[in-house]
Amino acid sequence: MRKIIYFITILISLNSCSDFLEVQPGLLVSVDEQLTTETGVEEALRGMYLDLEATVTSERVFIYPDLIGGNLSFSPDLDATPEVDIDNNFTNSYEFNDMAMESEFQSTYESYYNIINHINILLSRINDFNFLSTERINQLQAELLTSRAYTHYLLSLKFSQHHGFTSNGSHLGIVYNTTPIEVAVDFPARATVAENYQSMKTDLDIALQLYTDVPFIDTRNPIGYFNEISTRAIYSRIALQMEDWQTALDQSSNVINTSGIVLTPAINYVEQWQSVDRINETLLSFNTPLASDNNGTTSSIQDFYSYSSPTLYEEYVVSLDLIELFEPGDIRSQLYSLQNIPTLINGNLISQDYYFTTKYGSTLLDDVRIASSRINVRLSEMYLIAAESQERLSPGNSQSLIWLNDIRMRAGLASITNTNNVLEEIFLERRRELAVEGFLLYDIARFKRDILRDNGCIANVCNLNYPSNFFILPIPFESIELNQNMIQNEGY
Repeated sequence: MRKIIYFITILISLNSCSDFLEVQPGLLVSVDEQLTTETGVEEALRGMYLDLEATVTSERVFIYPDLIGGNLSFSPDLDATPEVDIDNNFTNSYEFNDMAMESEFQSTYESYYNIINHINILLSRINDFNFLSTERINQLQAELLTSRAYTHYLLSLKFSQHHGFTSNGSHLGIVYNTTPIEVAVDFPARATVAENYQSMKTDLDIALQLYTDVPFIDTRNPIGYFNEISTRAIYSRIALQMEDWQTALDQSSNVINTSGIVLTPAINYVEQWQSVDRINETLLSFNTPLASDNNGTTSSIQDFYSYSSPTLYEEYVVSLDLIELFEPGDIRSQLYSLQNIPTLINGNLISQDYYFTTKYGSTLLDDVRIASSRINVRLSEMYLIAAESQERLSPGNSQSLIWLNDIRMRAGLASITNTNNVLEEIFLERRRELAVEGFLLYDIARFKRDILRDNGCIANVCNLNYPSNFFILPIPFESIELNQNMIQNEGY
């Protein structure tokens, strides 16, 4: 059976976590054995991508920013008492009260650092791969460095305050690992957010110098792996959140002008989102792995959102807060399906309206589930990044409106001509265009706004004023306990 590396665990009881890789569950393979052939290295890289895909599409990672930010709420339970309650994945965090001792995100935190350790093991041995050509080594290193920067960025979103929380990003960020880490041997400390960003930039800048035109893994789906274009797109996203407006503008406009990808036309927009195929403006979409029996896929984003009947539907619905932002004639409102479901309220069964998104397609073909993958980056985001970064650099300029209006007009809305409040319009447009794609909470933080959850919020505490310690999560206690140099986030 072909061995695919799924992840490296830094917590396994071995002499050195850098000596073994976990392949198909329950089977450990020596790194020295695995990384002696080109095929073995390809399997290792593919395993890293599979782990990254599994983590970024996991419920806690994917749902969290839209749920906490206010785009999502919950559907009634599918049982004899169809009440609306908080999903077990977010019992505490939905209330802004995750607990370090039993963090709901401990496995997420560990998964990210396991992926990073996987990457660093490969990078630490890359000079030993004398069976690879220089071009192949360059491509491998580029993909690994991009993956390392991206994974650290994803960690920083949840476990450190955004860059603008202090004037120069001098507050605590995350641990940025660039070498394999061994438990009880290495005790890395958290750097500042500014230092984290410099590390990300270093990795990304080197990667962009190394990319070739040929993916390291031979594939019919090149957008399932990092390349120069998707790396520039990720770079622009990171730079925007880190308030490096010029870099965000440079990288996003480069993608817009040179990628060869165009915005999905209005006539195809809704249909493509509801199809199992990726929308054609996709820049990066990690491959969804097949199920173990090769029948269909292991999971789909629609697993979180789908509606089949009043007795068969998923956990998450779109809040009325989001629905009310769509203006008449906005084609994107067609991606939200209104359904009436009996709901138990104060002991009475009452028919209630709920909106389910159809933004991610899924269908059955010969009893096999065919599902769309999560779109990690698409061109519309680049337009909105370019618009925001340009506006922050030169308020009231015309180019910001051009990029913003390209998105609005595609949606069927009138163009904006007033330059007095462009950032507000960009914020709202990001909320509409990028809804249920995993951005809202981080946008709210970057814009230094309060979290306001009105219609559909069932928490005891629905709103949170900015700034607050609870815009981010605690470092899981186990990481504090195992590492004498680790400092907990304030408030936890």
